[in-house]
Parts: sequence; C-alpha cells; structure tokens
Amino acid sequence: SLANMGLLAMFAPEERETLCRFLSPLRVGENVLKEILTVTREICRRDRMEIENLISDQRISSVFSDCRLSGPQKIQTLRSLLKTKRYPRLSGLEERFMRWRREISVSPHVTISPPPFFEGDRFKVAFSFTNHEDYEAIVEDLRRLSQGPIRELMNIKGYETDHD
Repeated sequence: SLANMGLLAMFAPEERETLCRFLSPLRVGENVLKEILTVTREICRRDRMEIENLISDQRISSVFSDCRLSGPQKIQTLRSLLKTKRYPRLSGLEERFMRWRREISVSPHVTISPPPFFEGDRFKVAFSFTNHEDYEAIVEDLRRLSQGPIRELMNIKGYETDHD
C-alpha cells in the first residue's frame, strides 16, 4: 500500500533491503506490515539500534528458524516479541496479570479486566449466570477473592488498596 511505502521510505536504503529480506518470507498483510514497520522504527530510534541488530536478536531470529511454527504463528510470535521490546513495562504488567489470572481459581463465567493499558486504577469484574446456584457459586468466588487474591492483584502495578 501507499501508506506502507511511505513507512518504508523512512528507512535508509540498506535498512529497507534488510527489512524486505526479513519480512517477505512471512507474507504479512498490510495492517500487520504497518504495525511491524512502525514498531521496528520506534525501537530502533529509541534504542539507537541498527535494524540488523534488532533482527539478529536471538529471540527474534529464532522465530524464523523454527520450522515447527507455521507462517501465521511466526507472524504472531514476531509481533509479540516486538511489542514486548517496544513496550517492556506494559508487557510485564500484562504478563503478571495473566499469571495472576491463571493462578486464581474462579468460575470461567467471571471476567476480571485491568484498566486499558494499565493506566488508571479501576478494574472491572463481570459475571454471568443461568440459575441461582451459579449465582451463589460466583458470589462465593468473589468473596474468596476479596480475602487475598485481590490484594495480590493490586500489587501488580502498585495500586493502593484504599481505592476500594
């Protein structure tokens, strides 16, 4: 697309060549290409890093050599790695939240969501039920969560527990 050509034009000719060699086997769509080019440029500018160095990072280069991954899996893994490298703090918070969510034992009908991008201090809890017994089980889960796991959740980012 014209927009992605404009993004590519922001790179030096040798960087464009490296990027094309790097990305062409993946056959990414326009939106994913835009995301990858933008994040790559941001990482390289922020860290004063050459694209070649970014691509040769062990974790990133291993994505391309892993024959167990399909093309779409390689793209998703690459996007995730670039996102982690671009937004290390946000990625760390998301990882800690997901680990916390896996460790708590709560009904699959209960959804706990952090504030968008972990900005702000309001978490959301939503639940659904089909009968009175389901409702009571969910209420019991929420009661149990308030005894400790919610305090652990507040520690993920250092939220104060007096916002309750």
